Amino acid sequence: MTTIVVVFGSNVGAGQASTLASEKSTLESLLDEATGRVDVSILSLGMQRTVEGLASSVELGAAPKPVADRLLAAFGAYALRSRLAKIPIGRLINSLGPVDQGRVFWRAVRRSPEAVALLRSADVIIAADAPAVRTAWVAVRRGYCSDAFYDHRSAAVGSGFSLERGA
Repeated sequence: MTTIVVVFGSNVGAGQASTLASEKSTLESLLDEATGRVDVSILSLGMQRTVEGLASSVELGAAPKPVADRLLAAFGAYALRSRLAKIPIGRLINSLGPVDQGRVFWRAVRRSPEAVALLRSADVIIAADAPAVRTAWVAVRRGYCSDAFYDHRSAAVGSGFSLERGA
């Protein structure tokens, strides 16, 4: 049995998850190449759609915010991030700071025993968006899984392609 975890580090709606018909996502390729049973789970910050055929889903959007994030919000760091995100050098500055979406998501993941357990049970982790890359990278570095990939096309799971083989 192979366990695949698709990680969404930002809120994902069905409209944001699209793929070209001729392109095959990493998730689809892994499903096609698998010889045995494959369990697919999702770890997200608040996925706004349902996906049929999932083994499990862990959503962290409703979890209480860590103290660090509450303090950063109180001091206006998130407001500053929003302003800086409008210019190229500001996006670079944001990526280096504590309110980078990848860092915010990783803080939420490491506070959730259920999320960490899901990552530890994975054979393969697929980061479906840029904020999820840090979580996938940390999981591989810590030996939680053997492989990790970044593939935005896997974000179309459930809307662009089905988890059922032959669908």
